[in-house]
Amino acid sequence: MQVPKLLSVDDMTSGNADERSVVLYTSLLFHAWKAQGAKAADTQIKTKLQREHEEKMRMEQELADLKAEIERMRAELESKDKSLGSLNSDQDRLQKLLDYLQRRSKAADATIRGLEVREFYLLKTRMDHLNRICSI
Repeated sequence: MQVPKLLSVDDMTSGNADERSVVLYTSLLFHAWKAQGAKAADTQIKTKLQREHEEKMRMEQELADLKAEIERMRAELESKDKSLGSLNSDQDRLQKLLDYLQRRSKAADATIRGLEVREFYLLKTRMDHLNRICSI
């Protein structure tokens, strides 16, 4: 923990330790322990933020892929020379897919906004931890 050895075990067991030295030493130990815990918390926050960022990027890519798929299907539908009944059937299917994807897109957007809010609060928490550490 990188705390200088101010007292020996013999000083403590013999009862000859200066009270101020004991208080100073325990205070240094406490602050070193607290800083070590803050570093662990920072690591956890960084890991969580990285995972959330990766999830956000994956969802954005999936959304782009789904939008591209919709466009591909629309182009395919326009290029086919089918009877009116078959064309209407395909249009209904595509509209349902579009509605589903739009609902999913809205849900993904809400999730992304939630992740951004969570990321903000995690960063704020990290900054609060760092500020507490710096103020000690």
